[in-house]
Amino acid sequence: KTHRWIYSTPQEYAELTGKKITKYQEAPMLAELVKQGKLPPIEKRVPEEPLVVNPFEKPGTYGGAVTTASFAPDQQGDALNINNIEAPLRPNVGLTLDETRPRPNVPNVIKDWDLAKDLKSITLYLRKGMKWSDGEPFTADDIMFWYDDILLNKDLTPTVDRRWIFGGQVWKFKKIDDYTIRIEFAASNPAILYKLATWGPEVICRYPKHYLTQFHPKYTDPKKIDEMAKKAGFKFWYELFWEKARSGHNLGEMPTLSPYILKEKSQTQVVLERNPYYWKIDTEGKQLP
Repeated sequence: KTHRWIYSTPQEYAELTGKKITKYQEAPMLAELVKQGKLPPIEKRVPEEPLVVNPFEKPGTYGGAVTTASFAPDQQGDALNINNIEAPLRPNVGLTLDETRPRPNVPNVIKDWDLAKDLKSITLYLRKGMKWSDGEPFTADDIMFWYDDILLNKDLTPTVDRRWIFGGQVWKFKKIDDYTIRIEFAASNPAILYKLATWGPEVICRYPKHYLTQFHPKYTDPKKIDEMAKKAGFKFWYELFWEKARSGHNLGEMPTLSPYILKEKSQTQVVLERNPYYWKIDTEGKQLP
């Protein structure tokens, strides 16, 4: 029996299964916030083309609890990483797909891609209407902010990690439009789909430009940033920037694309709350998680 666990969009789900998702559902706690006027309706929170997750056994129900344990030294980081990693693509979980040749990777933040025949470039297509956890749009500008203002900034990134170097040169990111990015390489890069789905490349879509520019001297008066840094106990602006950019560790300050927002943390536990703008649904139209 074949089982496809990811459909890039509701349109793809309908085309391949003959079933249509006619309406969205949401968690009771979010429905109550909508009723109180504290959140927009779910139709305005979910992107135009959300990713569809096909449950392994059957669609779940909202509520309940999951208890996990970790023996890692950094138990907080372990819990946050397990729950909050959203890479451009995801590895296929190894299930038999309903297609002639199983794909090694499946869509995630990126809904689709075009890989050049010479393997020297790949074009990535984002989801229109996708939002950060604070409701602000996620677009190509956020990826370019990471590339131009973080990766290539010598203060923030003194040495570019080798994962971003191929053929002796740093990958080149180019914005085509608000929802399209092209990455170019100095040589044929046959493993690029694997690279975009493994640990590390989630940073491409981790940093919200609209939030972090207030801590970056390219966008905000350096004197103001220096004052903020000193007040926070830091000597340099980039120390403050990285403190503010620690996704998942700052009690919900920095918006995220992840399913959960950190609300509380202590030496023994972390408390996570669902992201009301999360961009994945199940096959019944229920917004996850």
